[in-house]
Amino acid sequence: MASQYGADGALLLGAVRAPGAPSWLRGGCLPWRGCAGSGCKQYYRTGRGAVVMRDAGEQGLPPGRSRIISPYDLDARYSEKRGRSWLGYKIHLTETCAVPGPGSSRDTPNLITSVITTPASTADVAMTTPVHDMLDAAGLAPAEHAVDAGYASADELVTARDRGII
Repeated sequence: MASQYGADGALLLGAVRAPGAPSWLRGGCLPWRGCAGSGCKQYYRTGRGAVVMRDAGEQGLPPGRSRIISPYDLDARYSEKRGRSWLGYKIHLTETCAVPGPGSSRDTPNLITSVITTPASTADVAMTTPVHDMLDAAGLAPAEHAVDAGYASADELVTARDRGII
């Protein structure tokens, strides 16, 4: 069935690109046209006059960071972390974390101070500086920032320290 989808898709794209096709169709005004063409190239190849489904082991597939996984959402991506995989996005949340002093109790809630959504394939460490930039712009830059190990690197630690964040 997948091979038939590929053959049908190639036939449709060929008709869209044909010289006799209406100019509005060839001009790329249809949003699915780019996705369909990219999807065909990612999962199918032309061989011996036929459209053949790519074998990941032989021809390879694009890496998850660039592979189209949904014709309905061209920015959604595949990712895997700690043995769990998913399709879509990542959300990077920052919240306050007030620690009560000696003899005091904690009676204030933590508050979400920043929310950033990225394609699922975006590495956590790539978001540390943008999070700091966002918090700084809002006047909420922390003196200390506790992060998951995925957000830390030697470069990010030095950059944060230079901003006054430990």
